[in-house]
Amino acid sequence: MHGSETQSSLLSESTPVLCYTCHAEVRASFLLTERHPVEQGGVDCTDCHNPHAPGQRRLLGGFKQDDCLRCHSEFRGPWFFEHQAVAVEGCMACHAPHGSVNRHLLTYQRVGDLCLQCHPSQPFFHVAVDGAGDRTTGINDCTRCHTQIHGSNNDALFLR
Repeated sequence: MHGSETQSSLLSESTPVLCYTCHAEVRASFLLTERHPVEQGGVDCTDCHNPHAPGQRRLLGGFKQDDCLRCHSEFRGPWFFEHQAVAVEGCMACHAPHGSVNRHLLTYQRVGDLCLQCHPSQPFFHVAVDGAGDRTTGINDCTRCHTQIHGSNNDALFLR
């Protein structure tokens, strides 16, 4: 036996079952409506985590986002205009890596609420008037205009 065959035969359980013995909260995340397909066998814990890398096995932020980009290469830069959240904090600045009740594994249900975590002030033209004539902030869906939120080679405001 070689490599992973030897390792697999020495384990008491296969992943993810073995991982779940210590990480029950992660298993619960994989049962949420938006999730990576671990339970279905499409992704394995070791696709993203190296359990033998001390101090790094749980980190997926910042430069460790390369693990995410192996499957999600369409979001890989380098970008001429980089979104600093992606460049500094990595994917986990906005996404829950295991599972979420929000679309695209986002940490907030409303995209605008997520954006406001780093961008609390808005330009005056983001204020709109609703059907009743009340002023509202036009932040319900920032990505309606700012479509290239991971990074852009064309526009510093990540517009179309």
